[in-house]
Amino acid sequence: MSVYVASPISSSPNNQYQLGIYADSSNAPGSRIANSQSGTLTGNSWNTISVSANLTSGSSYWLCYNTNAADANSNNTKYDSGTSGQTVWRAQTFGTWPSTFGTTAGNSATKTSIYATYAATTSPSPSQSPSPSPSPSTSQTCDQLGKGIANDVNTFNTLDVTTLEKIYLGLTTGTGVDVNGSGSFSFSDVISLSQCLACIWNWPNCGM
Repeated sequence: MSVYVASPISSSPNNQYQLGIYADSSNAPGSRIANSQSGTLTGNSWNTISVSANLTSGSSYWLCYNTNAADANSNNTKYDSGTSGQTVWRAQTFGTWPSTFGTTAGNSATKTSIYATYAATTSPSPSQSPSPSPSPSTSQTCDQLGKGIANDVNTFNTLDVTTLEKIYLGLTTGTGVDVNGSGSFSFSDVISLSQCLACIWNWPNCGM
């Protein structure tokens, strides 16, 4: 939040200020939302200090300024003409922020040089559950491929898994045993080997 404060500024330690935010209640300050720590004023300048708050889009809020000036002629904000009741005030011990603003001591048709800079946020979209993996194929293609490379033409064993892994690695590097016996690897070989490896890794539930 930022507030423009005119000179004169009281000498230290009476040159401090704080800013706060109050919710609107029937066009008057209501419940306190947040307030800042203390900052040191610079005259004839915008004075900025951090205020952390979660605000709702489309809602009205009151931006508040409090200072520990040594007299009524120091540490005052700049203002311009505004609408009726746009600025209100009341006495408040510096550094204390009541939970509700309370009864105002006065108001004026002025707008004070104070504003808040904010960043809009949105709620993250819920993550989608991953799609389930398809069940391993137990097709005839896998069965034929397995029997063609197994040490025992009718059963799979640990050595068969190793053999299949070697053939699969050979496929990915462009060397190894051709599945279809055509002398070179093809896209159908990739599908067949993938199906068969899925079957082997699921063994003995492969159904061969």
